[in-house]
Amino acid sequence: MKLMNKKLPIISVVITNYNYGEFLDKSIRSVITQTYRNIEIILIDDCSIDNSKDIYKKFSKKIKIIEHEKNKGIVETRNEAIDVTKGDFLCFLDADDYFDDDYIENLYRVLIKNEADI
Repeated sequence: MKLMNKKLPIISVVITNYNYGEFLDKSIRSVITQTYRNIEIILIDDCSIDNSKDIYKKFSKKIKIIEHEKNKGIVETRNEAIDVTKGDFLCFLDADDYFDDDYIENLYRVLIKNEADI
């Protein structure tokens, strides 16, 4: 059963990347194609030196991109994500991973069913 698009909360998905260019396209596309549609997508690149920038720039109209000028590490990068997201919920995705198309929708259903805070 599909969720009706009636004022669904925004779910922020933050993709953290450091030199994962070979996986990045699949990772980003897995969020863009979610069945849950009210998603804010933010990619934080932690000063990659591979081809990552070439990959994520293709999606610049669909995702917000934050580029670090120096490598800060995953902990600082995720803490930064908490400050820049606008969603009601936050979900992290490492750039070398991907979601099934209905991952966010299923996660949201479980969250609502169980009245979970996180």
